Amino acid sequence: MTGADDLSHYERLGIDPAASLRQIRHAYRALAKTAHPDAGGRSEQFRLLTEAYEVLANPLLRKEYDERLSVERFVRGDPFDNPEMSSGRGTRPPREGRGEPRGWTGTSGAFTGDVEFPDHLRDITDMPWVSTSNREVQVRPANVIWHKAEPSMVTPRKVSQGVVIATGESLQMLEPLHGRAVWQTSVGNPSGGLTIAVDETAVTWTEADDLTCVDLRSGSIRWTHRIVTPGERQLASLYDLVIAATTNQLLAFDQQNGRRRWQSQLAAAPSVPICAAG
Repeated sequence: MTGADDLSHYERLGIDPAASLRQIRHAYRALAKTAHPDAGGRSEQFRLLTEAYEVLANPLLRKEYDERLSVERFVRGDPFDNPEMSSGRGTRPPREGRGEPRGWTGTSGAFTGDVEFPDHLRDITDMPWVSTSNREVQVRPANVIWHKAEPSMVTPRKVSQGVVIATGESLQMLEPLHGRAVWQTSVGNPSGGLTIAVDETAVTWTEADDLTCVDLRSGSIRWTHRIVTPGERQLASLYDLVIAATTNQLLAFDQQNGRRRWQSQLAAAPSVPICAAG
């Protein structure tokens, strides 16, 4: 290494290449207290420190980094002198003296020293045809910010104000960051999947054949229509219209006040989901 920018991630954190994840975190937090610009450190120093932590704290990125580090040091002619080459899998005893580097040197193709096979590649030669499909891959779990134990009766809808769900006989608006209920409005038992967001409202079709429009800002009910028609039911939206499809008809309602704009009879039940286009 010739300078601060040439330090390895291990050297930057001041840890052993075989360090555990807990040791990596401890080293980063200790160094970040003084390296952070708010504490008088340099922004570039803190950036490099954070980059080292993000790589070494991720098992997959760390494995790729260790392999790349091994190749770089092998090219420089010193593949086995540093324990980082083995990534904690065992080290070779240091050779006596530190004279000329082993490996290829210069640009003329001159070769000095002997050649030894890297430890981290021995599993390829010892077990060349072993399938890796059944090997366990360590993946970092996602961080769960919040969860709601009670299942939603409809597909959750992401809107500008939050997330709309239905539990039991009510629609709820949840804060996206905390999961807290902003409002809860009783609308009857919503049908699974038959809830859409239109502008500043949510429209749901309940099991009691009520088409109900709820204001997303306050949770108040704007309007309700009873549509008693047997068969399958579908909902779609187009601009400020709510379009309801039943077995034998299409109905369009004004999203603001629920006024019926038009109605069309169908010769047969829809065979595919309805869609609305301008």
